[in-house]
Amino acid sequence: MNYRRVILCLLLVSASWASVQAGIITCAESAETVVHCYDNNENSSWTYCPDTPGDGTMMEILFYEGQIEGFFDHIQIFDGDDNTAPLLLDLSGAYPESFVAATNPDGCLYVQFTSDGSISCGSGNYDPVSWCAGCGQDDSCSNNAPTNNMVADVIINSEDHTLLEAALGAAGLVDPLSGEGPFTVFAPTDDAFTTLTEALGITAEELVAMPVFWDVLQYHVVGAEAYSTDLSDGQEIETLLGENLTVSITADGVFINNAQVIVADLTADNGVVHVIDAMLIPSATGQPTPLPFTEDFANGFAGNNGVGGWTVEDTGGGLIWQYVDESGNGFYADGSASGVNPPAGEFSTNIESLNSTSASNGWVIYDNDYWNTPISEGYSDNEGWLTSPVLNLSESASVIVSWEQYFRYCCHPDAPVYLQVTNDGGESWVTFDGHGDFIEAPNTVSENGFTTTVDISCMAAGESNVQIRFSYLQAPETGEGYSHYFWGIDDVMIFEAPVNNDLEVLQVTNGDVSEGWELAVTPMEQLPLIENGGVLTGVMFRNVGNLDQTDVELQVEVLDTDGNLLESVTQNVGLVPASANSEQCPIHPSDTSYVSINWVPDEIGVYELRVTISSDAEDELPMNNVFSRMIEFSEEQMGHDKEAVDYEFVPSDSDIDGLFNPTGYGNHFKMENPGSLVYGLAIKFGPNSGGGVLEFETRLYEVQGTIEWEDALLNSTSWLYDDDWTPSELDQSEFVYLPFDSPVEVNATSSYFAAVISEFESEAQLTIAGNLNTDTDRSTGFYGMDNDGYFSWLSQGLGISELNSTPAIRLVFSPGEFSGCMDPEACNFSPAATTNGFCDYETCAGCMDEEACNFDSQATIEYNGVCTFPGCFDPEASNYSQNAGCEGECFYLTYDCASVGDAAWSDEAIGLFPEWQDAMHGVAWEGEWVFNVPATIVEPGSGVSYGVHHVEWSSMTGIPSWATTDYALADLEASSQHCIAAFGTPTAPGMHVITATGEVFISIFGQPFSIGEQSFSATLEVMANPNPIPGCTYPLASNYLSYATLDDGGCEYWGCTDIDAADFNPFANIDDGSCGDGCDPLTGSNCASDSNGDGQVNVTDLLILLGEFGGICE
Repeated sequence: MNYRRVILCLLLVSASWASVQAGIITCAESAETVVHCYDNNENSSWTYCPDTPGDGTMMEILFYEGQIEGFFDHIQIFDGDDNTAPLLLDLSGAYPESFVAATNPDGCLYVQFTSDGSISCGSGNYDPVSWCAGCGQDDSCSNNAPTNNMVADVIINSEDHTLLEAALGAAGLVDPLSGEGPFTVFAPTDDAFTTLTEALGITAEELVAMPVFWDVLQYHVVGAEAYSTDLSDGQEIETLLGENLTVSITADGVFINNAQVIVADLTADNGVVHVIDAMLIPSATGQPTPLPFTEDFANGFAGNNGVGGWTVEDTGGGLIWQYVDESGNGFYADGSASGVNPPAGEFSTNIESLNSTSASNGWVIYDNDYWNTPISEGYSDNEGWLTSPVLNLSESASVIVSWEQYFRYCCHPDAPVYLQVTNDGGESWVTFDGHGDFIEAPNTVSENGFTTTVDISCMAAGESNVQIRFSYLQAPETGEGYSHYFWGIDDVMIFEAPVNNDLEVLQVTNGDVSEGWELAVTPMEQLPLIENGGVLTGVMFRNVGNLDQTDVELQVEVLDTDGNLLESVTQNVGLVPASANSEQCPIHPSDTSYVSINWVPDEIGVYELRVTISSDAEDELPMNNVFSRMIEFSEEQMGHDKEAVDYEFVPSDSDIDGLFNPTGYGNHFKMENPGSLVYGLAIKFGPNSGGGVLEFETRLYEVQGTIEWEDALLNSTSWLYDDDWTPSELDQSEFVYLPFDSPVEVNATSSYFAAVISEFESEAQLTIAGNLNTDTDRSTGFYGMDNDGYFSWLSQGLGISELNSTPAIRLVFSPGEFSGCMDPEACNFSPAATTNGFCDYETCAGCMDEEACNFDSQATIEYNGVCTFPGCFDPEASNYSQNAGCEGECFYLTYDCASVGDAAWSDEAIGLFPEWQDAMHGVAWEGEWVFNVPATIVEPGSGVSYGVHHVEWSSMTGIPSWATTDYALADLEASSQHCIAAFGTPTAPGMHVITATGEVFISIFGQPFSIGEQSFSATLEVMANPNPIPGCTYPLASNYLSYATLDDGGCEYWGCTDIDAADFNPFANIDDGSCGDGCDPLTGSNCASDSNGDGQVNVTDLLILLGEFGGICE
């Protein structure tokens, strides 16, 4: 018999799922194979029937080994043509190869597939399922298993295409790409996906959820086979989207639009897959520049963007900008080699090259340092520009530029890197800062390969003549002085904001940072006054969508550590325009509003400031609408640092061997109220601090107006470092209280700088613990070398290592004592404390049981209920635990007499097992219970375990009368099991509670102690039989069956069956040997009613009478 293979393709037009009915599939002359990638919330069905139902042909289905979501997703096969027929098979979870055949008269089988809304094949969690249906003529289905080598399978089985696989699943394209085809798929790698999502500033899930992404996926698929040998340079290939792809073949390889084919000709049964290194982005009309516009400089300044090349200008005659190829060699814009591997200046020696995403295929650099090398021959300040081709962005509602960069400059604080934009052919340019999140400081270097994003919508959105240029300029704040180091650039992307309505909260501050510095810890005596509005919350936010947002509101909530709402205030900020509609260009990266919440704390502790932003439009990305920060109110400390430190401030090495340079660290503070006295500083030293003679000072400066710090020194106290202050590890650092020689009175609205300083070179180093990347209000100061080579306090930058970080240095407002937690059991125990303060019992609490799954070696406080222990995850196992914290051993008890003695019984409770069995009315049944007596039992009230001594088993009740049982009452020892066997035919449906009763004795010091008689029950449910129960239904028959519901014609009547016998019984169908001469009814019997003359009047005589009743007598 010839067989054909049918792939059932459920072609979806959206990511939503609808119920699918496959229709009646007749046997015809071949078996049929179905490969089905099911989706969430599915309800699909297939009906299989012979060509002529009822001709004796029985449909058969072979389900190949597979897996679906257990418990929630099901493949059910019914013995008929719909789901009202008897259920033959129910597949769920991982299932083996399974065979099922019809038994109903029509020979039909009905397959129903249902799933819930969580995970599925369509969501990328499982492979497609498959089965073969045939007419039962032979076993060809066993040789008809699908090969699963469709283009979808090539992608699913690739380790480099997990994001594409998930996207196809979410879009419902796995089934179509498993169809007959043919297809050609240009498959972008995970790195290509990541490049796009990082440039857009969104996650892969958010990208896939975008409405246009369906078009993007179709733009990667061609409805024909196109092997590499079928491609030619300049060829246009139409995609499923209806928009063409352009093939370019160069010496560097094959390119599809701007994406390079890195692996070609991965063949499949229904087509071919080519792996590409970038996403293919369709154009809406073909006229405006399609976004995103991408540039990886793989072709140098000639461009690799599909639009055009880049124009290079610099004050070095075109010899400052260089293109760096994949081998690290530099080339000027005219194509000539520079002969070096940039960055290559004498001050850039041994500095690494740009670490961008696509640096391996080239990048560009403004190598100012190399141009001015050697410096002995003179040097000059320079400027340079790298200008893009013209871009038509007339249909773009917003325009955002991102790129990866790496730069260093000298010797002024302001960064000389900018992005400039024109929309009038270069007649005018608007300048945007190009340093991104980099905190500007003298002689500093950026992170290597960090991504910078600039919104240029105010200049470029809706414009048809746009160019951008990367500009290295003498910073206007400085005027001149930028002659050295470099600026590396790569992976430029220009894109549109992915959503229309999106407000984002960027930062929440405690106080007005424009007028001072915010505090992480505030002493109660410096609380803002309630009559002045109480705590002031600063909110930095922005509109990152394409549309203006109106009626924008900021809700500020105060919560305690238990989540209780203490205060809530809403402030309307009105209109927040989209960047393209801003009256200011360049726009400020964020808006800031300050909200007085009319609240101050009643007691010390930690509180949460939670801000939610909203408008009258529904936000499309609500996850960035909420921002929280924690603030602490202390009895007498004021600080900027967080309690948990993660950074160590260290001094630089001196030119003198074995010594460290002078160093110092400090924080700015502004007072709210008058009358406070500062008694000293609380400092967390780093684990590398000390180790030798180290003299240092604690200082307090007033920094008001134009007074130089050195002239405003209020207090300086000298110290000799004590190595006892050095923590073993950074996270073990505790505050050390160092009092001033005399307290210092601080004034309201005045600003101060508190610091620790080692002013001279020393053999031991002064290091301070702190928080990395937290100095958002510029409150930190650093004692280091200035531009003239002298050590001084620097307040605009902290040098390379300390950039944007906060040292743990606090003011202490207490008369000679340091208040801290004195409880050694607390997380924040301070051995230097003299009076007890706030104790934290939460942050170091955890599971301290080494046997637990979540054992925390760092925990010092046992957190009640937090420990989780290994257990069995398999719901089919007898010791399945839904509360298990990690995978443990599984036991599979059968709960029958064969399992008696199994070690797994030790984990079961005392009682009858299984707890439930079923039987069917009128169907012979046999079953077994096991009475388990474990080694220990648990008292329900207290949870205390007791050893079992023995159980005096006294009775078994509840066993139905129709059942025959086999068991023996006895005294049962601990750790033993005992069998109760039963069999019989249920005579009626119903519930039977089977109860074993006995007196339980626990073991106290080895002696039995009775805890009373206990009963242990199990249930036997006799279910109503949906089918007729055949048997003799005539009560007078000798084989009458009381529970029969369908007479089977087999009733037996005993009597004489010999028609010639005098006592012949015409109703008897089984001869009982009673035939004889009988007697003459007229002479041999004294009873006229003894019709058969057997000497007695009985039922037989009545039956004879009834048989003659109504006849005519002659």
